[in-house]
Parts: sequence; structure tokens; C-alpha cells
Amino acid sequence: MMFRLENIKYKGILHIDDLKIAAGMVTCLTGESGAGKTSLFRLLNRMDEPDSGSIFYQEQLLDSLNPIELRRKVTMLSQTSFTLPGTIEENLQAGLEMTERKRKMKPNC
Repeated sequence: MMFRLENIKYKGILHIDDLKIAAGMVTCLTGESGAGKTSLFRLLNRMDEPDSGSIFYQEQLLDSLNPIELRRKVTMLSQTSFTLPGTIEENLQAGLEMTERKRKMKPNC
């Protein structure tokens, strides 16, 4: 399991008894406006803390992990996308640089 949530309550917006998000898969969260999608993502990447309950990342309590390191390991995409100035390739390379990974070199053709 990548994430496991138990008895989560958050600002009267979320009440999650049990939720498991599998590792190694793309997971999409959909729902009506105001359903709590953004709130859940903010909890999963430690931008906010739940009022009660426990969140685990790879069986470790989320609040015991460094938020910056967590965000480097887990990719979450916003519902509002943006691009940096430059080409698509430069935007993708910037993502690697932001996560401190080595820049990919273009093969010589």
C-alpha cells in the first residue's frame, strides 16, 4: 500500500473510515465541487493535518516523515495545470531538476 487512511476527520469536510491507495498505479480522484478532493490531496502531501485519525505512507505514519522528502517521492497533479516558459521538453526537464534528479540528455541523431 502506498497510502492508508484510518478514521480521518478534517474540518467537517472529510470523514474517511478506511481508504487504501495502492502503490505502483495511477489513481484518479473525481467528484463534485466541494466533495473534498483538494482537501484529501493536501492531507496526503502534508500541506494540512487531519483533525483526527491516522495517515500512513508505505506503512509509516505520515506525520513522522519530512514533508519535502515525501513530496519528492509521490507525484500529485493539480486540477489546474501550468507550464513554465519554454518548450514542453524544457518543462519536463525542469521537473527533473526540481526533484534533484539528473537531467536527461537528448540522443544524438
